Amino acid sequence: MPGYSSQAWFYILGGLYEILLSAVLMIFLRHPLALAALWIGILEGAQISTCRLLTTDMSQVPKGQNLCDALTGLPIGATMTALYLGIVCWAIGKEWKKNDAR
Repeated sequence: MPGYSSQAWFYILGGLYEILLSAVLMIFLRHPLALAALWIGILEGAQISTCRLLTTDMSQVPKGQNLCDALTGLPIGATMTALYLGIVCWAIGKEWKKNDAR
């Protein structure tokens, strides 16, 4: 494919695979913590694929920096981490509420 190296395609397709795998597993798993992990997988896969597709020159990305942070100039990595924490807290709260009802 023109424009991207084989390593870039591996990264992009890996993110798409993560989205697909998490979505398929959501059909079978119903535990709130499993669903939280799968939603995080979908969001992470989407972030990886999208930001790598939009990054045209990897040499411009500072070593060790999140691709989306470098691409947008915003703290996307920290924001996503906070969102992931919120999803996990929601799942834990849902489990506690279910256990209290027993």
